[in-house]
Amino acid sequence: MLICIVEIAVALLLLPIISARSPVSNRSLPRKVANWVVGQTVNTTSGPVTGHPASNTTEVSEYLGIPYAKPPVSDLRWQRPVAYTGTAPINGTAFGFACMQAHPSLEAEHALGVYYNLTRGGYYVGPDILLPNAPQNEDCLTLNIWTQPQNGEASKAVLIWIHGGSYAAGSSSEIWFNGQSMAGEQDVVLVSINYRLNIFGFPGNPTSELNLGILDQRMAIEWVRDNIANFGGDPNRIVMFGQSAGAAAADLHSYAYAHDPIASGYILQSGTAWGFGLQTQPAAADLWYDAARAVGCDRGPDDPDETFSCMLRVPSGKLITRLPPVPYGYTPGLPYGPVVDGKLVFANYQERTPAARAVLVGNTNDESGMSKQLTPWWSGLPSWYWQVQNIYVYTCPAGQRAAVNVAKGNPTWRYRWFGAFPNVLLPWTPYNGSWHGSELPLLFNTAPEYYYPNTARENQMGAYIRGAWAAFAKDPIRGLNSYDSWSNYRPDGTTLVRLAYGKPQRNGTWPEFTIGPGQAYDQDC
Repeated sequence: MLICIVEIAVALLLLPIISARSPVSNRSLPRKVANWVVGQTVNTTSGPVTGHPASNTTEVSEYLGIPYAKPPVSDLRWQRPVAYTGTAPINGTAFGFACMQAHPSLEAEHALGVYYNLTRGGYYVGPDILLPNAPQNEDCLTLNIWTQPQNGEASKAVLIWIHGGSYAAGSSSEIWFNGQSMAGEQDVVLVSINYRLNIFGFPGNPTSELNLGILDQRMAIEWVRDNIANFGGDPNRIVMFGQSAGAAAADLHSYAYAHDPIASGYILQSGTAWGFGLQTQPAAADLWYDAARAVGCDRGPDDPDETFSCMLRVPSGKLITRLPPVPYGYTPGLPYGPVVDGKLVFANYQERTPAARAVLVGNTNDESGMSKQLTPWWSGLPSWYWQVQNIYVYTCPAGQRAAVNVAKGNPTWRYRWFGAFPNVLLPWTPYNGSWHGSELPLLFNTAPEYYYPNTARENQMGAYIRGAWAAFAKDPIRGLNSYDSWSNYRPDGTTLVRLAYGKPQRNGTWPEFTIGPGQAYDQDC
């Protein structure tokens, strides 16, 4: 990151709020793991991993950069992931490499004193916030674990985080996604994963696998299933959650692996399989040959094998700098991303049946606020453009995905995030409050405080949503009912959970949520 983020502990004033929520568990479990030492060596299929205490929550064991697949380099570039197995000790005290990605430079803007992507709290959004906080390399297929087996349940619910970034950028090492607060506060195991991005993960080569990034994610999930018990996790209570492209990817898994989902539930934040444009194979092939042409490897469609052989020899740093730019703002039809192949990614999600699993799905109230902020050259676009993006890329797909899950008889909840707090507001455009991703620093307890400290309301909502997400993970069937009497979603009812919405009550406290009709936001769907 280009700036230093000051992470915070949970405010003492929130302890009554947290403890007032009902503890959620779907069965009686033994407490604690006897004699656990923070950061102790844990045996895994990848080898023995030694961690260390997390930086702020020192009772949490942090294991970073654990390889789950062999490095996809040399002849393994653009091949299906191969499971990593070994017996050599693994130093789990530093993040692994971030996967290869390109970032537009902001030096020109900064030289002019223009900070279009700076929040009032000093947080960079978009190109800066997606900087992975780790050097880049093709050898990037690693995951991270935060756990506290010596306290709470001996076999804890597991949350697997899939980062967003238009399938082109981002990393599990981003400062926003540090899992120590969630693990320490909510008695869960938090896992975050890397997966191949852009042309390395979704190459479009017509003679090879198209959706390597999705296959990487699946292998990471299988690794968690096979190893998480040794970290105090419950392999039968694994919930996948993600935001934006990460949420869409999690949802792709719910359809691609409907009969063997591994996950017991899905939390989809501002992204579904329905909402983001998917590439066709001809369009993806055009991108592949465009990239090959840019690095001098295009041998024409009559000799795809020679083109592929040449591309294997191109240094990753050269290749990544020749790719077409990806606009930040998450628009349909992203240049590199999932390609319809009829095996993992489909063209007819409306006609398909997802895994019979619980789903918590939703979006923010002003998704397009980030796009407006990030790209000053888009400032001339009419207001209806942003309304269309908000409705048809995020709101309608969330409602449709929720309705499908309800129709299939699966437990379903739908939310809408309204939180807008001083240190995460985007200041240079008209009010854009709850922009795309604005809930993440509260969810992970990583909001910056050095310009604008967290407000009491912000701390309240951060603790509340962390508790809600953990309640769902612990018991996807009834957890949210027990946590705070959330009603199961009904498309024709008043059951949409509006988070951080409402006015102060007479006693001066704020409600964490109110209930509203989903139809109020779905009128244009």
